[in-house]
Amino acid sequence: MLRAMTRPDVARFQETAVLALSRGDFEAALRACAALEKLDPTNPDWPKRTAKVLRRMHRTPEEVQALLRAAELEVRAGGELRAAAILKQILDLIPNHAEARARLARLGARGGPSRPPAPAVTPARPAAWQAVQRGGLQQLALREVVGGARPAGRGQGVYHIPLESGADPELSLELDALDLGLEADAPLHGQRPPPPPRAAPQVSDDDAILAVEAEFRAAERTNKALSATPLFKELSEAQFSQVLMHARFEAHEAGAVIFRQGTPGTALYVVASGRVQVVDEAKGARRVLSELGEGDVFGEMALITDQPRSATVVAASDVELIALDRAVVAKLSEEDPPFLAALLRFFRHRSVSRLLTTNPVFSGLSTRDHAALEGRFRFLEVDAGAELLTAGQVPEGLIGLLSGQAEVVVGQVAVARLGPGDLMGEMSLMSGAPAMGTVRAVTRCYAVQMSAADFARILGARPQARAYLEEVAARRRSATEAVLARTERDGSARKVVF
Repeated sequence: MLRAMTRPDVARFQETAVLALSRGDFEAALRACAALEKLDPTNPDWPKRTAKVLRRMHRTPEEVQALLRAAELEVRAGGELRAAAILKQILDLIPNHAEARARLARLGARGGPSRPPAPAVTPARPAAWQAVQRGGLQQLALREVVGGARPAGRGQGVYHIPLESGADPELSLELDALDLGLEADAPLHGQRPPPPPRAAPQVSDDDAILAVEAEFRAAERTNKALSATPLFKELSEAQFSQVLMHARFEAHEAGAVIFRQGTPGTALYVVASGRVQVVDEAKGARRVLSELGEGDVFGEMALITDQPRSATVVAASDVELIALDRAVVAKLSEEDPPFLAALLRFFRHRSVSRLLTTNPVFSGLSTRDHAALEGRFRFLEVDAGAELLTAGQVPEGLIGLLSGQAEVVVGQVAVARLGPGDLMGEMSLMSGAPAMGTVRAVTRCYAVQMSAADFARILGARPQARAYLEEVAARRRSATEAVLARTERDGSARKVVF
């Protein structure tokens, strides 16, 4: 009978494995890894190490079996994303491995909360999807493929794109649903509790009933964990299974650069295990913006637009990633048009959540406020050259730019350039006076719009938001006056001809 595991036992065999690998004695390293699996049979790290040794020995069938053992232990311990990454490793080795594909399909059958019904989506021409592969979803005219799209606002070239079927989500909510100003210190919307600790399953190998119960508990954990991942919770089971089948697996050692700021991007990443740091390297400085862990998503803008990466991402530890390429998104959207609406819902959620948690206008709002406000933003597609705001008119609502570029024009002079995360219309809505400048899209843009009534509710509940906007308004007036004076003096600012 196997004696109880002790820390010295584990440390001894770990050291034996490391020393054996350093001198190229793979057989001794393999024996040490096998001992670790026996000493600690519920820890998936040991079969993963066994697989690494077997890879060095070019013993692929045995490597695959070790990876399958690790994937099963990850699922039992609640590490569904880690399990998915391991199964992707197997499919990298043997693309048609039946058991790995079946297990991925079971991960896809996760149940969980119902997804919002998608609007009708008309298949686009093949040439359109080829353009998406090259330059992102902004190459696609959403109004031509998403059912229910309609002109928004007073101008031309701006369209409301419904991402759920049925009633407009903004209009379906009562204004009284907002509970502004409460829970100021609550965690930001979208944060998730840490993954559950790995625990040994209380299962008897000889008891079939308990084995079935353990599998059911593992499935419940899978449902919960995968449904909490922002991208995956928007997908149906069939869509999620397809994403897992077509996604790529990447492994990086601590310190490795996953992508560099300013370089082209073509993929979105989900952290399956480990941690990464998002770093701003602009102007030669290096500033850590955030650290992301299991289940977090980064790099999603590469699926939307062909703009360069806005930050560098570095592995803060050994990390495993699930990568979804732009070409895969185009393929899945072409084969399953509703997948496009699910992806756009994810993009809207991510962008609006970032807007609500980073812009001082919304600072201090509660978790409940964020959840209520998210659904009240309409999703807009804006053609290049279209006017988001028109000088001399009071806007219909607050607009936040999600992607693309726009410029502010006063008279015939471009006085400012706007990009993702910038707001527009807030000054006019606050004062009730017509906009003094026109905001025109330079490229095709995605944006969101909050109604004037909701924005007024926020200002009424948060005096500090009004004070902040008054300061911003004063700075903008001063900057605009300076640009116009310089233009009149020496023509140094760019004039815009319409």
